[in-house]
Amino acid sequence: MNLFKKIFVMGVFAVASGFWPVSGFCAGPKEDVFETNLFQTIEISSFAINPEKLTKLTAVDKKDLLLAKDVLRRFFISLDDSDGNYNQYLSPAFFAGKTLNRQDIRKKIIADETDLLKIGITNFDFNGNRKTVVFDFYAIVYVEGVFSLGEGKAQLEKHTGSWNISGITINRP
Repeated sequence: MNLFKKIFVMGVFAVASGFWPVSGFCAGPKEDVFETNLFQTIEISSFAINPEKLTKLTAVDKKDLLLAKDVLRRFFISLDDSDGNYNQYLSPAFFAGKTLNRQDIRKKIIADETDLLKIGITNFDFNGNRKTVVFDFYAIVYVEGVFSLGEGKAQLEKHTGSWNISGITINRP
């Protein structure tokens, strides 16, 4: 089974297992432990990545990967929040000299009237000097009553100790 099909199957299981909370897609933190436990996604299997690639990582590499992933996570959360400061996660290279507002960025990445529900990292690559990382990821989106699975790439660059997104795309079938 190729990677995309495996991701799709996992996405279907995530949705079927109750990924869609009763209170809606944009539900905030849950107070009710029962509801949280009932609608939490269930991981069936994880992605197979070359174990040699992981064993070659230094402690600094591992820390940087987790920090970069957290920037990606916080960016998507802030982009979805009308009061969120999504710009703090973007590098000047992302804008390429253009002024982009929240709606422009959402259109560029996930399209209008689309809810991004979940992302998961499937692969990563550092550049030679370890100042740029590219994540491959899957995205589960909801648009016009239909769940869809897409593949994405995010490039993050490290400047003065912080990671910022310099490019991001999500392709949906």
